[in-house]
Amino acid sequence: MADQPQPEKPKEPVKIPQPRIEKLEVSVAESLSLAEATKEVSAFSQSRGEWWLRSPQYEWLLNIILKALLFTFVIAMNIWWTHRVLQLLWQSASLTSQYRLANSVLIALVTTSLANFLALVVIVAKHLFPSSK
Repeated sequence: MADQPQPEKPKEPVKIPQPRIEKLEVSVAESLSLAEATKEVSAFSQSRGEWWLRSPQYEWLLNIILKALLFTFVIAMNIWWTHRVLQLLWQSASLTSQYRLANSVLIALVTTSLANFLALVVIVAKHLFPSSK
């Protein structure tokens, strides 16, 4: 009867070692670190110093200010770029100008500059100030 399965041998029980509780030893560096942490916690509860800098209200205010500054910078750069394009157009149309640009080049310059201006303002505004849906 070689084709019948062999009965399993009983397994030995798993030996679980007894838990050892070691004596807690604290080094001088750990105790100093703990003392500094305690001072930090008490400072946060006593003064408005560091706590105010890390509070959500301050982060919200700083977030809005930085977003407004970035948006203002993008608008200023777009205005500067538009001014430069208009200067180029004005100089190209001037009778005393040293160079002339073809009409197709001028049309392409104006349309791409306008599209760039509008798209950049819209993209930055939507990203910085998302709608609350």
